[in-house]
Amino acid sequence: MKCANLLSSSVETALNHVRAAVLDIEKLQALSPEEARLRESFLSQARILLGLELKARRFGGQRVLMGLGAGPLREELNDWLEGWGLQPEFCDDCASLYRQALQSNRLGLVIVDATLTGYQGKGSLQSVRQAGGAPVVVMAESRPPEAEEWFGSPPQAGQLLSLLERLLAPQPKASSRLNGQLGREHPLKVLIAEDLALNQKLIGLLLSRLGYQADTANNGYEVMLRVEKDDYDLILMDLNMPGMNGLEAAARVRQLKPLATGGPRLVAMSANLPNGTPQGSGFEEFLAKPVQFEQLQNVLRNSPSRKQKAHRPDSTPVLPVIDPDILSNLHRLGDREFLDSLIEDAAQELPQMVGLLMDCWERGQVGEVVQLAHAIKGSASTLGAIRVARLAGEIEQCGKSLQLQGQPVTALAAALEEALEQLQAA
Repeated sequence: MKCANLLSSSVETALNHVRAAVLDIEKLQALSPEEARLRESFLSQARILLGLELKARRFGGQRVLMGLGAGPLREELNDWLEGWGLQPEFCDDCASLYRQALQSNRLGLVIVDATLTGYQGKGSLQSVRQAGGAPVVVMAESRPPEAEEWFGSPPQAGQLLSLLERLLAPQPKASSRLNGQLGREHPLKVLIAEDLALNQKLIGLLLSRLGYQADTANNGYEVMLRVEKDDYDLILMDLNMPGMNGLEAAARVRQLKPLATGGPRLVAMSANLPNGTPQGSGFEEFLAKPVQFEQLQNVLRNSPSRKQKAHRPDSTPVLPVIDPDILSNLHRLGDREFLDSLIEDAAQELPQMVGLLMDCWERGQVGEVVQLAHAIKGSASTLGAIRVARLAGEIEQCGKSLQLQGQPVTALAAALEEALEQLQAA
């Protein structure tokens, strides 16, 4: 700080001398052509210098985040920026720069040294730009192809000051596109499914900057626990979680809470996801990592809230107990005695199988649960008991996903009882 104060004092003293010289030289009259040329040259250079000084005062204490390792150059730039009325902050690597950009308020500019640890060109610049909502300038020996703005290394004070003036006065408007009140204007219940704590924190910060507070899940199993207990509007799901991965969890969520009946919107997140949404995955959209502010904001805006879903007419019919078309086909295959024999066999076998299924479920015997649920699903489908078949299929998926929680077999037993009554009366 002493160095900065000394620099600021020296600059002010020099500028005062320049101002005094301008006043004196402007009074000079009856000059020779050579003297007149020197007079105009001095006044021109002095006005440029004084103009830059006045412009530098317009920075208004904005924060400048700089990715540059420790050393003499860092100290020199710190002195320059403080002397020009800015608030410099420094980071030693690109990951720290990204995190600090997320957390910095009133960020006016980001400067990145091209030799910074972790710097990966265009991808790094885009990530930091979106995180901080401010222009990004690269410092390099020659202009990098990925840089929109840059200055030379080692830097020259005049070049850097001119660049700061162009970018910081007037104030940049990049961050004005981000709506920090979106969470209040368009409330959503959001779940972040991500196994890496750092990614959870960063995505949570992005959401908080937009006005949202999100729940978190570390893997697909925790996603299912959350979804069973709460009604989410949006789930941001990493594809590469351990145990039950994102694709498996999405398929299970879609079975438990279909989108058509008010289920959550599913958005995949991955650094390696190709363009487009995986076919049949249950996802409506994807976000490339690192997640960008504007893309996330668009996803939030396009996700209907529970209130909107409640006012949306539900065009999905309630699934009937018995499919009349399947029952009609059974009638055509044989006489009434044949159909009665099928129903009688089902009335003896299926309740026993459901009883065994309930016992295996409570004991946590996953393999037996999958086999019994699959058999019940097949027999129920043959008889047209489609509600039973659907519930058995969901239990089968629970077993395959190692999620033996809740009491779904109780609902299956009730549906089977109703189906047998309708079949016997048909």
